[in-house]
Amino acid sequence: MKIKLQVIILSLTSFLIGSCGETTTDSSTGLSGQSGSLASMTIANGDLHILNNGYVISFDLSGELVLSSKVTSDSHSWDAETIFNYNNEYLLVGTDNSVNIFSLNSESEELLPAEFVSSFQHLTARDPVIALEGIAYFTTRDGNESTHTNRDALGVLDISDITTPIEILVDNSLKEPYGLTLSNGSLFVCDKAAGLTKFSIEKDELGNVSALIYQQSYSIYPCNDVIANGDLLVLTDPKSINQVRVNGSELELVSKIELFY
Repeated sequence: MKIKLQVIILSLTSFLIGSCGETTTDSSTGLSGQSGSLASMTIANGDLHILNNGYVISFDLSGELVLSSKVTSDSHSWDAETIFNYNNEYLLVGTDNSVNIFSLNSESEELLPAEFVSSFQHLTARDPVIALEGIAYFTTRDGNESTHTNRDALGVLDISDITTPIEILVDNSLKEPYGLTLSNGSLFVCDKAAGLTKFSIEKDELGNVSALIYQQSYSIYPCNDVIANGDLLVLTDPKSINQVRVNGSELELVSKIELFY
């Protein structure tokens, strides 16, 4: 049921994003549709990559209506949960205690297994991850929205050297952080307790991320995941998919799809 629901949400959000025109968001991967930070499947270079029981299963999508070939890669964790396409060159896999990075062998015409490159270890907690321009953002949570521990965190990694991820900073202000996305210089994080929360990204004179500044929370949107598309955000929760338009500090509801399963 989890995979079936994720396929439904992925298909619906891809349709919603694709129907809105060309993507100009910070988190664009160059595809017509995007998956969220909680996804356990993603498309990169025309191939489908799926997490399954500690492995990355990759399918060639070049055939018409068929998966023409398949290769398997060890995810280096039996607790792999999320997968993110970074620049069609790497896969970032979020696990219970790490962010694992894999190379996609994009220069080869043959479908090859993803190659393990590096890993960043963190406290044992659930972990979605996204990345842009040499910086990765991830959240961890302890699974209990009524408590707050050091496992409830929003972290930033420098991955400019993909072989050596370095932690830049950690923010522990959120109680139950889930999915996240980048949009027009801001970081939006779903928090099960506070709702969708917006941070500004501060940089120093060298252009390095120096701080995440809390802006505001939208308690009426207690989302699980969020995908950015220009000035639109697609929010998912167990019961619905919402499109909202970012207008300064306000969010305008554009559409809502109720999920029945």
